[in-house]
Amino acid sequence: MVLPNGIVEKGQDTGGILRDALSEYWSTFKEKCTTGVSVRVPVLRHDMKDVWATIAEVLVVGRRLCAYFPTYLAVPFLLYTLDAEAPLMEEMLLESYCNFVSEEDGVFIRNSLNNFRVPTYPQEEVEFFCEMHNVTRVVHANNWKETLLQVAHKEMIQEAAYIADCWRPVLQQSPLLKEVPSIQELITSLTPTGRKVMKLLKLATETDNASLKEQKDFGFVKQFINQLNPANLKKFLRFCTGADVIIVDEIYLVLHIGVL
Repeated sequence: MVLPNGIVEKGQDTGGILRDALSEYWSTFKEKCTTGVSVRVPVLRHDMKDVWATIAEVLVVGRRLCAYFPTYLAVPFLLYTLDAEAPLMEEMLLESYCNFVSEEDGVFIRNSLNNFRVPTYPQEEVEFFCEMHNVTRVVHANNWKETLLQVAHKEMIQEAAYIADCWRPVLQQSPLLKEVPSIQELITSLTPTGRKVMKLLKLATETDNASLKEQKDFGFVKQFINQLNPANLKKFLRFCTGADVIIVDEIYLVLHIGVL
């Protein structure tokens, strides 16, 4: 591991330091170089023309060395990056777009697809959405879904196409992503949930059988994890493993019983 000052880290890394470095790298990239809400796509910056391919190399190295992969990247963007000629499924594109825009816009899109033909549907909401997303055509029930697909493609694919073109040669040379049956399956498997994290927990005891006190405290830890929101769950996972995604098989919990 090379430190920010260029000096090689003297400590021995068994995986946690690298995982933490990758988590910090992609967390910073998310905040500074992407746009979107629940899912995101990279956004062009004037000062990053020559570094996009290097970022793709970090993606490949992280996946190769410790199975790390940033789960916030939009699936349609990733699929386009891997193969620009592959068709994108309409439902997948719309679902990703609902998570790309604000929660309010996502709810509006889902409702409008089901209720646009209803005479009482509020057209002012449609007009507001069209204004915010620079829709220039006259929309109606017959072309509304097509319009949404065009807007989703523009904002998630076309506007990031230069970045995808920079990433593509690097990602296509690596067999790691090609071996994954589905990018969506990969992201789902790495995304932490309360139940997934609880299944990773193992109680480490000095004897073969945990005491009643240890079992009770272990239950409290599980309750705590089950109540965490997604952001805090990622923080907990990173504290325990170095990574904010699930790339370990087990997390051993050692309970120290003290006397107050």
